[in-house]
Amino acid sequence: MLKVSPVQISGPRINLTALIDIVFLLLIYFLLTSNFIEQDSMPVNLPRVETVGDATMHRTMVVIDQKGNYFVENRQISGQDLEVYLRAQVAVSSSKNVLVKADRQVVYERVVEAMDIAKKVGAKQLMLATELK
Repeated sequence: MLKVSPVQISGPRINLTALIDIVFLLLIYFLLTSNFIEQDSMPVNLPRVETVGDATMHRTMVVIDQKGNYFVENRQISGQDLEVYLRAQVAVSSSKNVLVKADRQVVYERVVEAMDIAKKVGAKQLMLATELK
C-alpha cells in the first residue's frame, strides 16, 4: 500500500491572542469607567450650572414640568399622591435620597413644596437636577 503524506502549507501566521486580550481589557475598562445615568422620558429644561455633583447614587426621582405638575415614573400625580408615593419609596430605599428634576421655568414654590414633602416623609438627602452650561 502506498502511503501519502499530507501536504504542509507554511506561510505567515498572525497570532491574534494578544490582540484579543487587549480588546477585552479595553472593553472592561470602558464598562467600569462609564456612568449609567437614568434618564426620564419627560422633557424638562433644567437650570444650567458650572459644576455637577454625583448623580449616580440610587435615588427616588420627582419631575416637575413647566406647568408645575408632578410626575413620578412618567405618571402625573397630585401633591397628596406625591406624599404617599415618596413615603413608600423612602421607606424601602436604602439611601433615602430624593432627586427633584424641575423645569427651569417652573414656579419656585412647586420645587420647595416637593422638597418639603420629601423631607416630611423622611428623605435624608435632597438633590436638584441641573445640566452643564
